[in-house]
Amino acid sequence: MQNKAKLVRLYFGIFLSLLTLTVGILFIVQACGIFADAGYVQGGYTPETIGTRFLYICAPFFIWIAAIIAGFVLSLVYPVQPKKSALSNNPLALKRLTSKIPEGSGEGYDANLKTVKKERLTRFITAIALTVILIVCIIISCIYLFNKSNFKGIPAHDAMFNMFKFVGPFVLASLACAVIAVVITKLSINKELNAVKSLIANGKGAPVRTDMRNPVDKITDKVRAKAAVLTNKKTSNIIRICVVSALGVLAVTFIILGVFNGGIYAVWLKAKEICTECIGLG
Repeated sequence: MQNKAKLVRLYFGIFLSLLTLTVGILFIVQACGIFADAGYVQGGYTPETIGTRFLYICAPFFIWIAAIIAGFVLSLVYPVQPKKSALSNNPLALKRLTSKIPEGSGEGYDANLKTVKKERLTRFITAIALTVILIVCIIISCIYLFNKSNFKGIPAHDAMFNMFKFVGPFVLASLACAVIAVVITKLSINKELNAVKSLIANGKGAPVRTDMRNPVDKITDKVRAKAAVLTNKKTSNIIRICVVSALGVLAVTFIILGVFNGGIYAVWLKAKEICTECIGLG
């Protein structure tokens, strides 16, 4: 059944992709035809010519809409079970195994224990360094961006170029540091995980240590315990209803204000200008 569902969804996905591409090409062709009928003069087209042109692609367009609906129905008729990830989650595995580190002694035990503490310190220093770098880059970039003198008296494109030239290196530096921090953290977790596994394998039967829990996990658990009131089902539903109700009232209020202050007409004028002057399909 799963193989049949996968084949059906695969073939239908190919069909829908080709149909989407075809409808897009037809749309572009008809848009170009509208300008051709008007002699390539901006505003020379009429609603009649636009309607006539798009009438030609009504059939494939409605077939495309029907295909999307059919695809939704097929997804319900032929459900596909998601694949179980074969990749191990090393951070969770490390957190789980850390609570099982046994007591012990000896040269090998001390070396593995030293590795665990070293890797924890490495990740802590990496996180602090990355945070400092990001804060410095953000502050320097904001100082430039909020300085109005950097944008006055020069053309807009020159101002944008100067902005990218100044802010760009800090953005790239932040991204590079983030990537480096992720790599260092991943390698560090793998090293600590191997050391923890060695400690557990070589200390079977020994009592479990109580001082090896990660301080970050302790803080996280305390925060979760204090926030547990907000995460229970009843409280979450109440908060959700209040937020949605407040947003709904706010939205209705602004809609009513927009109706009475002429906002709808202003939006319509802007939409008409965009369609007729920018896209050319008003």
